[in-house]
Amino acid sequence: MFYSSAVVAVIANEPSLHLLLDPGHGHGWSGASGYHGNLYVARKFTDKNPGIDETNQVDILCSQDRIRMVMMIENNGPIYVTTNSGTSWTVFNMPGKYEFRVTGSDEEGGFLAAATIEDVPDLGTKPKVKDNWYSVVSAPNGSKLVLTGGSSQSAPALSIIHSGNGVIISWPSSFPNFSLQQNIDLTTTNWIDVTNSVNAVGEENQVIISPAVDNNFYRLKSQSP
Repeated sequence: MFYSSAVVAVIANEPSLHLLLDPGHGHGWSGASGYHGNLYVARKFTDKNPGIDETNQVDILCSQDRIRMVMMIENNGPIYVTTNSGTSWTVFNMPGKYEFRVTGSDEEGGFLAAATIEDVPDLGTKPKVKDNWYSVVSAPNGSKLVLTGGSSQSAPALSIIHSGNGVIISWPSSFPNFSLQQNIDLTTTNWIDVTNSVNAVGEENQVIISPAVDNNFYRLKSQSP
């Protein structure tokens, strides 16, 4: 669930993220986007069968450029925070009240993501997911984000949105050393490079897939050695 408020205060006893407005001294704060979906855990990304044997529902709040993102597992956390579009994450799993800036600054104001991790003994305080995970989440307008986590597998947030009879796949242009790959079956390692041209549009790299292909999966792969 996503809420807005004219005051900065954490709403307790809710295992989900809340969007709060920090008035500050600014004017015309840029908005934040809200997504909801699932997080999947894999034993190893490189396995022929990745062993996706756990799922959790998650809420995500992020800046419009998808650089700052806050993701919370709904069953009382943990909370994952990134300020570089998902190439690295900080995990918060101890009980307490949390606020994370999504847009703006402490001086000019903007939007905050707020959440509470309750001290529930039977749930424990350790993260409920392992190093290798990916999350697929959707916004009300139908757009999707694909996020990954892991010591060697994290990549920038990949955005997918319908356009006509195709889809536009995009990621921040500040991460140039990644290539787009596709696969029709996640139980295999048959990832191949997408040969469609990459277009720089504003602050994004965009690839248009037209017509859209049913049941096709996409990922970003680092080209760094």
